[in-house]
Amino acid sequence: MNFPQCSDDHSFNLQQGNRLTDTQREVAHRILKHHPLFSVLTESELQRLVVQLNRIDLAPGDFLFQQHESAEQVFVIETGQVKLCVTALDGTENVLELAMAGQTIGDHVMFMPEKIYPVAAQAIQDSGLYGIPRQLFLKLVKGNSEFCGNYLRNLSLNLNDRIAEMVSLTQDKANRRVAQFLTSLVPSNARNGHVVHLITPKHVIASRLSIKPETLSRLMSEMAQQGIIDVKGRRIRIHNIKALKRYQ
Repeated sequence: MNFPQCSDDHSFNLQQGNRLTDTQREVAHRILKHHPLFSVLTESELQRLVVQLNRIDLAPGDFLFQQHESAEQVFVIETGQVKLCVTALDGTENVLELAMAGQTIGDHVMFMPEKIYPVAAQAIQDSGLYGIPRQLFLKLVKGNSEFCGNYLRNLSLNLNDRIAEMVSLTQDKANRRVAQFLTSLVPSNARNGHVVHLITPKHVIASRLSIKPETLSRLMSEMAQQGIIDVKGRRIRIHNIKALKRYQ
């Protein structure tokens, strides 16, 4: 059976990742040493991990992998942003997650019997990632109880987030979902007048919120008319943070 693919002509074979240079290894070592998932590794485990990493650099639109491809690696995003998406039989693309720097991709499928990626992963902007071979990742999970605990904790948090999103999609109106998304971009200590810059294209944000792009634009215009926000392209000034949080 042929499955539909997320719509784009860009492609990248994840098997073609390059081994790291000495300088890149130093950077990767520093990043992973302080990463929530990998920080519990011993120095020897970390060293063995770093020397086997693959480096993948993607341009906007490049695919890290396509939906239903064989799951051969776990990825850690160093820089950029990657969208995880699925495509319906009618060709409609649905964005399920926007993965940012520091997040992992593919770790949740490592123990699935099918050994495939259930979604496609496509770069939204220039992105750099580290690829960890599947067998090496499984060896770390099975051989280090602390790492296994971190891995299970991440899976539980991810599941909790997915449940919360399902509740939001089924119970919250579109205007509430947009308000929640904008609120998530505002730091907890921000004051009125705080400015956020959307690094994600609006049509991708709309897909992530399960609404049409024109609906997103209309709702943001309504918020602007009420004096809650001011929109200039991808630059959004939040005039009233409390009103945004209460917006329904």
